[in-house]
Amino acid sequence: MARITIEDLSLLKVQQILNEITDGEMNRVEGSQGSDINEQSLANNLDQNLDNLLFSLRTQMGVVIVGARTMFNEGFNSL
Repeated sequence: MARITIEDLSLLKVQQILNEITDGEMNRVEGSQGSDINEQSLANNLDQNLDNLLFSLRTQMGVVIVGARTMFNEGFNSL
C-alpha cells in the first residue's frame, strides 16, 4: 500500500508515488484513522450538492427573468 506523508509532498515525490499506486489502492484512502471511503455517502453528498446548485441557479434565473420582464414592460409602456 502506498502511503503519502507531509514530507512526501514535493511535486517529484508525489508524481512518483501516484505512479506506483495500483487500481485496488485507488479505491481506498487511508487517513489518520485508516477508514474506508463510504462511496454511497460520497454519492449522496454529490447528489445533494448538485441539487442545491441547480435549485440556486433556477432561483437566480427566475429573479433575472422577472426583472427583465419588468424592465421590458416599463419600457414598452413608456412608449
